[in-house]
Amino acid sequence: MMHTFPKSMKHLHPKQILFVTTDYSYFTSPVTSALQKLGFEVTVFDYYKPNFLSRFIGLAGTLGLASPKSAGHKVARLMNQALIHLVSKLKPKYLLVIKGETITPKTIDTINNLEVTTINWFGDGLFYWRWMKKTASHYSFFINNGLDSYKQLAKFGVKNYYLEYAAPHFDLKEKVKKIYPLTFVGQHTLRRERYFKGLKDLGLKIWGYAQWQQSSLKDIASGPVSVTEAHHIIRQSHIVVNLLTGTIKTQPEEINIRTLETLGLKTFLLVQDYPHLHRYFKVGQELITFKNPQDLRRKALYYLKHNREREAIAAAGYRRILRDHTFAKRLKDLFKIVNRKSK
Repeated sequence: MMHTFPKSMKHLHPKQILFVTTDYSYFTSPVTSALQKLGFEVTVFDYYKPNFLSRFIGLAGTLGLASPKSAGHKVARLMNQALIHLVSKLKPKYLLVIKGETITPKTIDTINNLEVTTINWFGDGLFYWRWMKKTASHYSFFINNGLDSYKQLAKFGVKNYYLEYAAPHFDLKEKVKKIYPLTFVGQHTLRRERYFKGLKDLGLKIWGYAQWQQSSLKDIASGPVSVTEAHHIIRQSHIVVNLLTGTIKTQPEEINIRTLETLGLKTFLLVQDYPHLHRYFKVGQELITFKNPQDLRRKALYYLKHNREREAIAAAGYRRILRDHTFAKRLKDLFKIVNRKSK
């Protein structure tokens, strides 16, 4: 597919932004809303949502009429072409991508040549290290939500920036009854399974992908849920448990989205302790941490019995989110970086 572009893109819409994300992402709705509050005209491009042709190619791969790998490459190519076409049509000032692993460096180079400022705000950097090392430098601004992946990329001489993710702004006017003692929403790991065994008799409920249904906790595990359903479950929970992926030897230097969402939903959070968390929250006052499975069980028991103390901590965590960690505030910081470095 060939695209023709104007020779000059000087008539870019100064407040128009093309936001590249996925429909199922936890970031799509809150980031869109925050950008609009900041005065941007937002168009969303879902880089996983297929058009008719990509559906046909995907179906051909499923039916064995084409190899899955070949079908996947064709769908990805169509998506990249569609993105370039939309940029040439809209002429936005900014392209903001959340992750976007299927967007190629060549596509980003093409969009840069159209005088569009390309920004990628990337999470889980160390899990996508090879991709990130190859692709990050092609963006006008590559912004890591983790200090660890920011440092690692900088060691290789790749210019990037550090900015943590944030919490959505939730409408909490409608009261929700708490029906779950303890909940966890997320993917299975052996480490999580080991930690959570000690919570089974305390009423723990788990939602996540199929590995949970094949684990020793399968009788308390349900399948994956949508973003909206996950948020509703969190609000219905007395305690949300959050254990990061990785190992005890790995001390992450980032805050995962579940931490921010739970506090933003005014729900009590019991989260794995790690040094980076103390930079952003008053541990013991706005959230509670645990260091091992025994500590997790002991604190879960304590806070299930102490309702007032638990709810006071949840309220303090919520106030901290509103004060310091909303997407509107974080995106202001993001565009401070962009505007400062663009001069």
